[in-house]
Amino acid sequence: MRGPLFSGAIGHPSTLGRLADLVRPHAPVAVLSTVWLARALAEVMPVVLLVEPDNRNAARRALRHVEGGRALVVVAGESLPLRGQGVGAIVLDALSDIDSADAGPFVTGLLPHVRPGGLVVALDATKSLLTETQLAGTYLQAGLVDIRQDRPREGAILTVGRAPAPEVTAVRVRAMGLAK
Repeated sequence: MRGPLFSGAIGHPSTLGRLADLVRPHAPVAVLSTVWLARALAEVMPVVLLVEPDNRNAARRALRHVEGGRALVVVAGESLPLRGQGVGAIVLDALSDIDSADAGPFVTGLLPHVRPGGLVVALDATKSLLTETQLAGTYLQAGLVDIRQDRPREGAILTVGRAPAPEVTAVRVRAMGLAK
């Protein structure tokens, strides 16, 4: 597995290999918006790529030649078109780019779609300890458990957390005003 030419540390085979090792036992995996990442993971496991409507055709073209039909492109708007607890893991690229005030509620809103004990994994390009701390804080705010961070390569960090029990997720979602 390898990312695009200029993807740097996050597209390096060691980073993608570590990511695949983490999420493979939790397949199917949902990847938010990042086509190249979904394509790389689809080489080794079933992947659902969630994209905005404007990116649907480009995403389908990019994933057309993935062997074994392991990739599915789904259009997502404000809410995710996944059934409750429908995926074993959600992979986010560049969570650190989201404003820190919005990141916690964003991650919390993903939890109802992840099976209990499933993973939420953020892949970020950073060498900053402050960014690492902010990512861990976002996961704490969202109510994830067993939070850990892994640096498979300098300049890349994987932040991993397990989805809590559905009752805990429901309380967190209500507390943040995200309940439907």
